[in-house]
Amino acid sequence: LHLMTCLDIPANWSQLSAREKAQLPEAQQRIYNAEVLFNDLRSRFPDIEVKTAYCGGKLTAEVKKYVSRFSIDFIVMGSHGAGGKNEYFVGSNTQKVVREVH
Repeated sequence: LHLMTCLDIPANWSQLSAREKAQLPEAQQRIYNAEVLFNDLRSRFPDIEVKTAYCGGKLTAEVKKYVSRFSIDFIVMGSHGAGGKNEYFVGSNTQKVVREVH
């Protein structure tokens, strides 16, 4: 099982120096929150191998790279979108992933 979240952090986060990252406490907090959530999910399902990832940048491009890297053939996305409200059917980010990630 792969869990991935795209965060509001610089797309080049992994290339930033520790000093540059220290100047972005909001991004550090978002990453910390994601890691806490990932660890909580792992502890709830100890018998399932869970791989986790977070990214910054354009959602569809990052999902496409991840899907290609790990040969993912089925994607499930959350029902609660980036806009902070529930969509009746499919949110705009989900629509973009369906159209652009093959």
